[in-house]
Amino acid sequence: MPAHEQSDNIPSTRERSLTRGIGRIDRLLTRGTAASAIFTRWRFILFVAGLLCTITLYKMDWYRTGNGSFIAFVGLFVIVASYHNRLEQRIHRLRLWKQIKLQHRARLLLNWDDIPARTSVAPAPICQGFGSGRKPLVAAFDRHHGLIQWTGQT
Repeated sequence: MPAHEQSDNIPSTRERSLTRGIGRIDRLLTRGTAASAIFTRWRFILFVAGLLCTITLYKMDWYRTGNGSFIAFVGLFVIVASYHNRLEQRIHRLRLWKQIKLQHRARLLLNWDDIPARTSVAPAPICQGFGSGRKPLVAAFDRHHGLIQWTGQT
């Protein structure tokens, strides 16, 4: 039974499920954005602390310790950056998933204003007439070992 045949006041099970899913995605996006801000802050702190420690150790002529601190801070920065990139990818996927769910709910409720217009365009035809695809093929074979004779042309 379609959703629009039910009473307007009582949402269908699918609609409630989609609304619950969209709310969950919103909560995950909020938590993910807050965690991303924390990762950004830690990346900045690691960069500045690493820079200051390494320069200070080099100024004190402790080159081995300075090299060690440089390697340690670069390693920590790379680890934090990789986790941050994974989080950003997940946030991006959640945003896409939310758009899909919103469009699905709009289609379910027949809310035409919330359904985006199609953005895809049909590809141009490759072959527009008899023999039109043959010329590029012949030109490609002509460049390689004289295979032009294979097509029957001289």
